[in-house]
Amino acid sequence: MRMSTVQIFNQGVNNLLDRQADVTKTQEQLASGKRIMNASEDPAGAARTLDITSQLARIDAYQRNTGTVQSNLGLEEGALSGVINDLQRARELTIQGNNATMTASDRGSIAVELSAILESLIARGNTQDASGEYIFGGFQSGVQPFSKTTGGAAYNGDDGQRFMQVSADVQIASSNPGSEVFMSATAGNGSFDYRSAANNAGTAVVTTTSAAANYVPDTYTLAFIKANANDPITYTVTGDTSGQVATGNYTENGAIAFANGEIRLKGIPVHGDSFTVTSVPRQDIFTTIKDIESIFASASDTTASATRVHNEASRALSNLDNALEKVLTVQSEVGTRLRRTEMQTDTNEAFNYQLKETLSGLQDLDYAEAISRLNIQMLALQAAQQTFAKTQTMSLFNYL
Repeated sequence: MRMSTVQIFNQGVNNLLDRQADVTKTQEQLASGKRIMNASEDPAGAARTLDITSQLARIDAYQRNTGTVQSNLGLEEGALSGVINDLQRARELTIQGNNATMTASDRGSIAVELSAILESLIARGNTQDASGEYIFGGFQSGVQPFSKTTGGAAYNGDDGQRFMQVSADVQIASSNPGSEVFMSATAGNGSFDYRSAANNAGTAVVTTTSAAANYVPDTYTLAFIKANANDPITYTVTGDTSGQVATGNYTENGAIAFANGEIRLKGIPVHGDSFTVTSVPRQDIFTTIKDIESIFASASDTTASATRVHNEASRALSNLDNALEKVLTVQSEVGTRLRRTEMQTDTNEAFNYQLKETLSGLQDLDYAEAISRLNIQMLALQAAQQTFAKTQTMSLFNYL
């Protein structure tokens, strides 16, 4: 086959360019540490690399979320521990103030400390995270959730619970709304609560209450009647909508049954004494503290006042126990979510490691193989250069 001088020249140039391209590609791989420089070199590998890179980015986002959840839940757990300490101290003070040896002045001093506890509880309810959001505000995280009122505190947030995505199919609540933590403790026995009238003059004090599952909710008035000195003490229980549901002779420590509920008292009521029984199954923590604070603050050294203190302290102890139970339940749930978050963090880290290993196998360069290949390519380039140098001067004119 005959080849012209131009053909020989062009073939030599093309060969040089090919060898230079090989060397350049290998040099770029060595400089970047990547095996695949362009998708066209390995379309399947490039697609797999892109998919894994996207998964790694999502895992990074999940890990940031788990960090946020852990931080928020840790902050909430600390606030709840403070609430529990406040409630336990309030319970101790209530028991102390309920002692028959306490004077009005002593109870007034206790009321001052209870007022400070109320302020502390409101402050804990307004706990903020590092970004300034209120952790107990529900979805209204930018609004201060609790504000002090004459009756305790008002809730300005909502019932929303914020969740964060910590994996492709797992969400974890990063907080609890204040309505759940502070405003939803069971009141009384869960079916009804009671309150003695402010003008009661007898010594009757509620000792126990109970209600069956079919208790009939209503607002009832338990009234005591003794029209004449020689008459027995009788009682009536009248509902606002139900009308009179019970009547009978009063016996100390005897059961007064009504509407499938029951209440027992010790002491002797006088004519005109009464108790209001309300079917309100929830009472917020702040109202519980404010109620007993007000009773202690207004106490006097009289029998009637002491009886009212005993009744209200008994109510408060029951409601404080309910509040403690509620907060402890929430704290336990927070601890469970913290553990779940820690476990998910470990799972994400393990998956992240596996993906990085797979990605490394797809795109990372084998330096030993690449250096060896570069040496061979450099040798091939040198040979091509020398060959081209010799052949480019070959021409028939040199022999004419």
